[in-house]
Amino acid sequence: MPKIYKQLELLHEVVSRSLSPQEVGTSKNLIFFIRRSLNQMGLYPEWHESEILIEAYLRVRQKVLTGHEVQKFPAYLTRVAQLIIFEKSKQRRRNYSISQKLSRAEAEDDSAFSVDHSYTDGINPDTIDTLWSSFKALSEKDQEVLTLRIVHGYSWKEVAYTFVEWGLESHYSDSLIPKLRTQGKRALEKLRKGVLSVNN
Repeated sequence: MPKIYKQLELLHEVVSRSLSPQEVGTSKNLIFFIRRSLNQMGLYPEWHESEILIEAYLRVRQKVLTGHEVQKFPAYLTRVAQLIIFEKSKQRRRNYSISQKLSRAEAEDDSAFSVDHSYTDGINPDTIDTLWSSFKALSEKDQEVLTLRIVHGYSWKEVAYTFVEWGLESHYSDSLIPKLRTQGKRALEKLRKGVLSVNN
């Protein structure tokens, strides 16, 4: 029990310092990271960094109470906060129709990835259902590529950095952007084929 109490004290100290206006060290970097991630995901000001931090605190506290030992609380809280932001982003996206978002996509420099606005004109319910089913059948990475690029309008560089932050890619490199661009084209083609199969 003494070890758990010590862990809880350290956790409380890190979170308190992160929320303190006077803090300028490592603990404060946690708040800056959460705020930046919320902005990147378009979740701010719907969610405030302090709300995410408190939720992360509660989750980590529960882990500590079950006997899990944390070595570096700032880094651990960062990962938990990142997961929470990811979850909230996915939850919000489930409230929107992906077909409506795809219809608003602007033309890409690469025509193979562009979305023809006339393509969704007069779309029937079967086509919408098939499009949504096809999207949900994609891998998690394919869904995230399309959502970040088309729904949120991220540049390919921003998509690459976001994937690294989320842990979906191990590190950023010059080859990551073309890799994700190719992945996005293939994922979009799968959606198109799904719609064409209904129309045929």
